[in-house]
Amino acid sequence: ALGTIRLSRRKVLLNDMKSIEALARVNVLCVDKTGTITEPNMQVHEFIDLKNDNLLPDMPIGTMLKSYVAASKDTNATMEALRDYCKGVKNDSSLLSPLSVNPFSSAVKFGSAEFENGTWVLGAPEFVLKNALDSLKERIAKYAEKGYRVLVFAYQEAKLQENVTDSDITPAALVVISNAIRKNAKVTFQYFRSQGVAVKVISGDHPETVSEIARLAGIEGSESYIDASVLDTDEKLEKAASYYTVFGRVTPKQKQKLVHALQKKGNTVAMTGDGVNDILALRESDCAIALAGGSQAACNAAHLVLLDDNFASLPQVVAEGRQVVNNIQAATSMYFMKTIYTIVLNLLIVIANYGFGQKVAYPFTSSQVMLLEMIIVGLPTTILALQKNNDIIRGRFLVNVAKRSFPASLTFLVVTVSLYVVFLSTQSSGWLSVSIGLDEFSTIAVLALTFGSYFALYYACKPLNWWKSLMLAGVLVLVLLGIFALPWFFGYVRLNGVEILLLVSSVLISFPLLKFNMWLVAKIVNAAGGF
Repeated sequence: ALGTIRLSRRKVLLNDMKSIEALARVNVLCVDKTGTITEPNMQVHEFIDLKNDNLLPDMPIGTMLKSYVAASKDTNATMEALRDYCKGVKNDSSLLSPLSVNPFSSAVKFGSAEFENGTWVLGAPEFVLKNALDSLKERIAKYAEKGYRVLVFAYQEAKLQENVTDSDITPAALVVISNAIRKNAKVTFQYFRSQGVAVKVISGDHPETVSEIARLAGIEGSESYIDASVLDTDEKLEKAASYYTVFGRVTPKQKQKLVHALQKKGNTVAMTGDGVNDILALRESDCAIALAGGSQAACNAAHLVLLDDNFASLPQVVAEGRQVVNNIQAATSMYFMKTIYTIVLNLLIVIANYGFGQKVAYPFTSSQVMLLEMIIVGLPTTILALQKNNDIIRGRFLVNVAKRSFPASLTFLVVTVSLYVVFLSTQSSGWLSVSIGLDEFSTIAVLALTFGSYFALYYACKPLNWWKSLMLAGVLVLVLLGIFALPWFFGYVRLNGVEILLLVSSVLISFPLLKFNMWLVAKIVNAAGGF
């Protein structure tokens, strides 16, 4: 809840609070080019009339482009850039009125409009042009290599059939689109690189254009790119998902399959997107991130939304997630160690009473463990849960908690069972002519457990800093005050010299025993392959 509040101050809206943890565990980040690496706004860098004189000699290509822009109902960034370039098209009486309009489709990578003089198509050259593409490849490649996006404006006389262009479609002009890289993109991607997070760029644009943009943004492996239109089977897609960094000409369905392929390799995948064509991939990902300036549908499908469209906020989200997971692991180990100890101790007492006929009482009362519960477990774990912690999350939660809690539980059990043996021996044989009473035994056992828990808290606080050291010192002072100033409140009784010696011995052996058990449990877990 605190993480959610802190992120809201950074203009990050969480639709699902669990996404904080999901993003903290992400090791593959899939990003779209537009709006994530680059600014959401585009500009028309250049309009190139291909001078096809035999096309429509009485109609300038520029006028036809304006007619197309005025007819289009598209609201994407590309069309907004064209509207800005073709200013005043709504009030231009020389423009033609459309007979029908097909909006841009990310599946076929183009849109079209039918006029009295024929059908005009605007979109990706590879998808629009058929036989005419070869003559323009070198020209398009020069712009793509510089990071520009190139669209073709083409003409065919016949009406579009089933959203497929004719083989004799003629290119009329090239529209070169520029898209500035976000100022903070480089720093953000450097952060993810330093944290061991692989970045995959998935875009509908030309792969060379996307590769150059990725290079300028400092994405590692940007030179490794592929045109997704050649990945016509799921097997090819899965192989490419692991090998390539940049994917161009990707359809919405392929985006979803790429995310799924990465997950099949055991990765935790985050996906960023801002358009309707990203929704399938967003829903497939482990953590979906949307930009508020994009489609409302994408925002609804996402786990978290960047309200200010600032991709640089993601490192803060990762940091919050790591803080939550790492701190809860540390806090949980303190609760688990006591819980495991209590469960096993109860089982041992039941076995001793009903299996061996020994009359063994439970060693503590609820008031006696109150000092342990409040001062050593409750207060410090609350403080630990609020500390800054950006360490990379490693391993699985329960295994990590077990590695922290089992050594302490085992230490407490060994010490308590040993004290039971001494106590029962003094009852039956008057060992060393000393008879320890039940109340005295309870005090010795609970204080040994209290100081043993303090040692466990010390390890839970590592690595130490000044405020953790101050907290440990404060906890120790409060524990000693409770023991010496309020023994009647917690139910402790006065001990004689032999009983104090037994208590001190139990406390002194707890520290090296805890350290040994930590080493032992770590060896067992590693030998078992981390479970």
